[in-house]
Amino acid sequence: VLFAPLAYLGASGGLLVLQSAAVAMGVVPIFAIAKGRKISPLAALAICLGYLFAMGTQSMINFDFHEIALVPASLLFAFWALEIKKTRLFIVATLLIFLSKESAIVYAGALGFYAFLFAPGMRRVGLLVFIVCVPAFFFVVGVLQPALLEGGPQGMIHLARFKAFGDTAPEAFLNMLSTPGKAFFMLVAPAVKAKTWLVTLGTFAFLPLLAPELFVVMLPNLME
Repeated sequence: VLFAPLAYLGASGGLLVLQSAAVAMGVVPIFAIAKGRKISPLAALAICLGYLFAMGTQSMINFDFHEIALVPASLLFAFWALEIKKTRLFIVATLLIFLSKESAIVYAGALGFYAFLFAPGMRRVGLLVFIVCVPAFFFVVGVLQPALLEGGPQGMIHLARFKAFGDTAPEAFLNMLSTPGKAFFMLVAPAVKAKTWLVTLGTFAFLPLLAPELFVVMLPNLME
């Protein structure tokens, strides 16, 4: 909705410029968080460059326009909001994520759950975001989108990736909980999944493993 007018006006090339700018805005909260934690400017700059030139970042902005253009920076602004305990900023950031894509609703919910677990002073708003996002996701993918796809495929195609666990998202989720061994195996097989893990974490020299609590936020994306 925010970017579509450029396409309507025939300035679709401008979409790529705006997308790059939107993604690059993520360096603002990264640097602010680093400064707040008294990390040296050079180290903060290195982290910013790592984000900008990560394989995933470059793959996203080098080709096509993506509906999740606002998600990377919004995620980072949400983390900054938790650092400085700014409730309004956190809500705006999670709302932008929520409205980007059906699967992004789960990312927003994961942020809320992370805030509830690890952000003293922001736990109430975190729990609220989580409580809103979980049923909203199942409503969107289970009711709203199938209704809009009337006459076409019933349900969203990405849910077919979970067919080994069930025909619906709730059924798949419950079966994952009841068969954790199988669920873990499916996270790394076939080989392309293991490669995705390596690219995602290896881009940052596996340093994310030193902050295991962040997997609360990463898990929805890694599962997808």
